[in-house]
Amino acid sequence: MRMRPVAVTIDCEEPGRLAGWWAAALEAEVTEDFAVVDSRPVELGFQRVADDRRAVVERLVGMGATEAGEHSAPGFVWSVLRDPEGR
Repeated sequence: MRMRPVAVTIDCEEPGRLAGWWAAALEAEVTEDFAVVDSRPVELGFQRVADDRRAVVERLVGMGATEAGEHSAPGFVWSVLRDPEGR
């Protein structure tokens, strides 16, 4: 079975501001109040999430994921995980 992504949701502190930036970068537009950037073929959604990232990573590792790394850039920190099959 072939899969095709149709949307990616990004956790962030300021969804509207970040969606506006990506819309400008991709020459797309923000289409919804909750900050969805219409950038065919994949839409980008931005949302504010209050979750503790480390706690979420630990929960997913406990469910069989493998932590592949932690990365940072100015203003951002993110974790990369592999699913239980290592993908």
